[in-house]
Amino acid sequence: MPLGGDRLTEGQIKLLKGWISAGAKYERHWAYEKPQRPQLPSVSNADWARNPIDLFVLSKLDAAGLKPSGEAEPAVLMRRLYLDLIGIPPSPEQIDDFLASPTDEAYLEKVEELLELPQYGEHWARHWLDLARYADSNGYQHDDLREIWPYRDWVIQAFNDDMPFDQFTVEQLAGDLLEEPTLEQLVATGFNRNTPMNGSGGSKIDEVRNAMLVDRVNATATVWLGATLGCAHSATRTSTTRSQSRDTIASTHTSTAASTRWCSEAQATPANTTSVPRSSCLFPRGTGRDTPR
Repeated sequence: MPLGGDRLTEGQIKLLKGWISAGAKYERHWAYEKPQRPQLPSVSNADWARNPIDLFVLSKLDAAGLKPSGEAEPAVLMRRLYLDLIGIPPSPEQIDDFLASPTDEAYLEKVEELLELPQYGEHWARHWLDLARYADSNGYQHDDLREIWPYRDWVIQAFNDDMPFDQFTVEQLAGDLLEEPTLEQLVATGFNRNTPMNGSGGSKIDEVRNAMLVDRVNATATVWLGATLGCAHSATRTSTTRSQSRDTIASTHTSTAASTRWCSEAQATPANTTSVPRSSCLFPRGTGRDTPR
């Protein structure tokens, strides 16, 4: 198992026998199941909880025989709030301002104040940019710089604008397919261009393009499906079929090529411009298509 492969070890055989004896219950991967709202757990002190999430935290503490920590001092709470929302600690003056009236209302006002700062998007966009595999250079031995910062700025602005997640998804995966897309919606498809790219002299254009597309397919599936499509590139039986993987690669190829041009045009286009031509310049240097950008 698989046929022609190494025999199972005694421990693996014992594990399979135990699973069969227990009823051989099989559950699909969580990424393919519709989320269900769980029942709130019973806890030792329901009054301690300020929201439903606290009940789950306290339930785990109860199971471990632990007690919740005491409430943080106002100065500590303010430091945590600043670091959590904008990644920058408060100044002594800002802490003193809160300590003058450390009420729940003052705390909530401070939360709203920090959420309105541009640093909020700059801080929290980092997590999405990591998932998108964002980088300011191509990687590999040359690691040449590339101009894709407009996509980074789009992500930051989306967080600061509190953009709904469905819109956030559509504009990154298919912003160019929207009716009369704005320049910002086209730049959003820069998600599809966050791939390593080998531009060394001996690079083969088809090999480079395939590596870029495979990377994007895997990144897209990991971000939105909770599972990679890596196995589908070679395996014959996976949760995602090889034909589905090929379809995704074909779609990604179009978006990857086009988003390169749009990120470049965003750097030189006035802010009030609402649209740009739908053209591609992934390999723009004359007719020498063996020299990827």
